Amino acid sequence: LETAKTAIEAALTGHLVLTTLHCNDAPSAIARLDEMGVEPFMVSASLIGIVSQRLLRRVCSQCRIAYRPDPEELGRFGLMASNEADLSFFRANHHEGQAEPCPKCQGSGYKGRVGVYEVLRMNEALATTVAKGATTDMVRQLALEGGMKTLLGYSLDLVREGHTTLEEV
Repeated sequence: LETAKTAIEAALTGHLVLTTLHCNDAPSAIARLDEMGVEPFMVSASLIGIVSQRLLRRVCSQCRIAYRPDPEELGRFGLMASNEADLSFFRANHHEGQAEPCPKCQGSGYKGRVGVYEVLRMNEALATTVAKGATTDMVRQLALEGGMKTLLGYSLDLVREGHTTLEEV
């Protein structure tokens, strides 16, 4: 609580404060601050944005395999086959049992990582709602209405662009 309040007070006096919290997503950071004992009006007045991030393995660009996910697999992610018909999806080409694994990924099917981000930008509507003690669901809804892309949405964009796989998401 002492550290959180010090950070909030520094932000209120015009300092740019960057810090970390352990949360599932950007909207839940506000609830986390509340759990730590920071008053909602202080959060509302001091916060300019929240970034939630994850890392996904990057599918190997040299040996990845194009495929068509079945409707059930797409459905697990809230996608419809008819909306995704023109897209190429990729999966990792695991080289188990092959004499010559891919030289780029050494047969793992993945090479490197790709960042996934969810950026919640405070606006007037969010600040007013947070000051009144909004629930995480209320914050999430307002953030989505304000243009925030969720971690899942960003992840699926990376799948559509061929950077990672549905399996990795």
